[in-house]
Amino acid sequence: ELQEAGQQQQHADKASQAADEGSPPPRALQLSLSVGKTNVLLRNLLRTPILELEASKINLGLSQEACGVRRCFAYLTTSLWSYNQSLEVWEPILEPWQLLLHADTNPNPTASAGIAPGTWLKVTSPHGCMHATLAQAALSHALDALDDWRDLEPGSPTSSAAAKRRAGLAATDGLTVSTTVLNTLDSAAYMQLDYGEGRKEVVVLPPHTSTPLTQPIPVPAISHAPVTDGQPPPMRLVVDVLGGPLLAGLAGASWAPELSVQIKFVGTRAKQLAPELAQQTQGMVTRAVSVQASPAPGSQAPATAQAELAVEQGQHVQWNQRFVVALPPQLAEQLLMPAPGDNPWELAPLQLQLEVWDGSGERGL
Repeated sequence: ELQEAGQQQQHADKASQAADEGSPPPRALQLSLSVGKTNVLLRNLLRTPILELEASKINLGLSQEACGVRRCFAYLTTSLWSYNQSLEVWEPILEPWQLLLHADTNPNPTASAGIAPGTWLKVTSPHGCMHATLAQAALSHALDALDDWRDLEPGSPTSSAAAKRRAGLAATDGLTVSTTVLNTLDSAAYMQLDYGEGRKEVVVLPPHTSTPLTQPIPVPAISHAPVTDGQPPPMRLVVDVLGGPLLAGLAGASWAPELSVQIKFVGTRAKQLAPELAQQTQGMVTRAVSVQASPAPGSQAPATAQAELAVEQGQHVQWNQRFVVALPPQLAEQLLMPAPGDNPWELAPLQLQLEVWDGSGERGL
């Protein structure tokens, strides 16, 4: 009986050994992770977004063979966005791009599990081309924020100023910030502060003076929002008022003009379609630029009157100011996706009228 039991045990061991030889070696470790979407947002001290890194449809895997070979992979769709503070829109730096990353490590001196000795990395993409754009606005905003972060370093010459800015921000529950605004113009400027809920204030900024004020923090979109199918992206109209030479017709007067440019939104039908656009263009006036004038040769004036002045022809008047106007969604839709026969703007063209005014109080142009 003992001999028969021993023979049966030997047969069982042989059968188990044969089954083990025909089966693949067991894996010591296998992990997998799936994430729908994650975002990394970079902001400045005023909580204004600067950059946003987005990764979606993330699949991660890690496995280790019994022979010591480790395999890792990551499959994801990534994109990088920058926030344009001037236009208040998100702009893509790296458009959505699908990536597949492989990392295999073989610590053995010989090939194992089809992997040569060493560490091997491989990056592939089903997309044939990667679309990347580096705009001047994205670079300048990032560099501006870099100065603020350097100020936060202990021992920095301006660390105390940075601490004051943080204190001013924290003291107002994050809704406003105590700051100063420097007016570098030769004339006074006016700054409108919108605190929300219909509360607006206008602050006078004297020329060449830093004015302390409590400024409301803008509330931009925390994250870039993908455009809904069928909806046009927001569009902005940028109007640059540069300058130009003076024309004939300003000579022989007793005044030295101070010229400014005023922009108006005209058209009755267009105003009815977009009343918010007409409201935006109110107050779009450049600063006043003084024009050089000298007494006219041979001119004589009574004691009670000012001598005639002659404006030097060919002078270049420079304003160098920019105005940004948000276009109505209906107009943006017609510009990007025209619909013939269903366009309320077809008979109401968008017209901007530019006028040159003299602010010296003597005469209008």
